[in-house]
Amino acid sequence: STNSTNSINSPTNSPTNAPTNSPTTNYPLNVAVKVQRPNVFHHCSLDIFIMRRFARLYARLSPGLHSQWSVALDDWASRFFDEMNYELEAQNTIAFKRGIAHVPDVAVAQVIQPLTTRRVLVTEWVDGEKVNDLIKQETKRGR
Repeated sequence: STNSTNSINSPTNSPTNAPTNSPTTNYPLNVAVKVQRPNVFHHCSLDIFIMRRFARLYARLSPGLHSQWSVALDDWASRFFDEMNYELEAQNTIAFKRGIAHVPDVAVAQVIQPLTTRRVLVTEWVDGEKVNDLIKQETKRGR
């Protein structure tokens, strides 16, 4: 959804575990700020630890599957923790923006690198329609 206010108390939809806000900064543009929730790393680590314990229990009940479950869980956990690193997300956004620059009518927010950290991602605010919403509209039209 599009947010026309600049209030830090106006979270918008975000596909990750953190709210996105549109506050005003000293930069010459409106920004979107995604802040990681406190202690999320700790809570997720605990959840993954519990899932690994269940994987071990399942392995006892179904011999031969433990290594497969553990490898899959470890791979997923690694990617999950990468998603919590907003500096990495910023790098990926910059690379994506370069890669899609030739596509007309698609805007990718500029990352404000001096304000971005591992737990805070700051980008320019882009008004417009989300690609996912456009896909849903096209699907409803039967295209």
